[in-house]
Amino acid sequence: EYFQAAWDDSPDTKIYIGAVHRLSKIGAVVTHLARGISQEGFDAEWRDVHVLAVEGDMVSRSELFNEADLDTAIARFDQLSRPATRLENAASHVYERFQACFAARDWAALADIAADDCYSDDRRRVVNGGVIGRGAVIESFRSGADLGLTHATSDTIATRGGRLVLTRDRYWRGDENPEALSLDLLQIVEIDAEERIVALVTFDADDFEAAIAVLDARYLAGQAALHARTWSVIMQGYASLNRRELPPTTPDWVNIDHRRGTSIAPGGIPELLTAAWNVTSDLNNFVEAAHRLDNLGGVVTHVANETSQEGFHAEWRVVSVFTVEGDMVNRCEVFDEAAIDAALARFEELHPQTRRLENAASQAVERYSAHFAARDWNALAKVLADDISIDDRRRVVNAGIQHGRDAEIANLRAAADAGFMDLTSVVIAARGERLILTHASGREGGSGEFLSDALGVVEINSHN
Repeated sequence: EYFQAAWDDSPDTKIYIGAVHRLSKIGAVVTHLARGISQEGFDAEWRDVHVLAVEGDMVSRSELFNEADLDTAIARFDQLSRPATRLENAASHVYERFQACFAARDWAALADIAADDCYSDDRRRVVNGGVIGRGAVIESFRSGADLGLTHATSDTIATRGGRLVLTRDRYWRGDENPEALSLDLLQIVEIDAEERIVALVTFDADDFEAAIAVLDARYLAGQAALHARTWSVIMQGYASLNRRELPPTTPDWVNIDHRRGTSIAPGGIPELLTAAWNVTSDLNNFVEAAHRLDNLGGVVTHVANETSQEGFHAEWRVVSVFTVEGDMVNRCEVFDEAAIDAALARFEELHPQTRRLENAASQAVERYSAHFAARDWNALAKVLADDISIDDRRRVVNAGIQHGRDAEIANLRAAADAGFMDLTSVVIAARGERLILTHASGREGGSGEFLSDALGVVEINSHN
């Protein structure tokens, strides 16, 4: 439309490249000059910076920038040139191993990946296997092999924490055209703390909305349960957007766009959304990945899809930082997809900063946590007294009273094997130099989310 309008106004317009700023196999960044005489006889010349991507012998992407925004255009080209970040988590890795076992017909290894309480819930509309247990799950894959299905591929569509993944799967016969005998479906895979599959929920390949809804529901009931209110508010916000409504927000909510090139003024997101909704399209959004979640808010990557009235399909990703207040969003800050580190850093900045409470006991706990994160068991043993006593008084699940350094090291090794990446501790109260009350949390390696929270009293001896 941009070029057509220029040609209609100035039929003799000529465009040529004035400077080449970047050139690679991906594409180029150029400044182009356009000259023409309008129908009214006005002689004009203008310059734009053009980011182009190519695919084969055709242009696959075109983005225009003002001449003064050359640095932004080059940054955008560099972003496009970087390899796409693979969407993955612990669940996707486990499922890859599971499918590799299927392709290799290694039924014993496949069975080892399935937890004892593993089950499958087939929700396809026409032909489905219903709800079946572990033995029948394994047998169903054997049956697929007997039918001649030899190959399987899986593309990750969305993740939730470390234990849930939604994939698009295809199974087919390797010696024939994939269309001859193939099976396409959507699959939710859930794993446990031991990285074994506990649930497979199957949908038709076109039943995306149902699949993403079940993925979110399982996340809410599982890893997000500690912060259920936060996740519910964020999900309600995206549901509102897909209904072309603004999410429930506080009257003084803050909205800031940090993206390069496409950034809009602070407070301008509602106006932008309203303008987009005034154009007939099928714009929709879904959360691709949840990177952080706590009582303050969360950090997510969401995907937006839209097909224009002219049939042009566009898809883009945005990293959003949310904070919530009650049942409403009170802050939203958006970042480019590649700026995930900046978004996470910003989320940490938004947490209330309190004066650090410390003493000799808290410093000993810091060394304890650092050695655990490094899996340095010898150094960790030196922090523990020979006669250490561990008294677990949690109401539901507890280990009772244990004595000795070896018992504590064994506990920590088991926590590491269960997927805990690190232990964090916030001092709540101190008594002298040798006693502290802490709020301790364990974080999972696959998702970075906190899996356990407990209060603990730590006492050290005169040797710290």
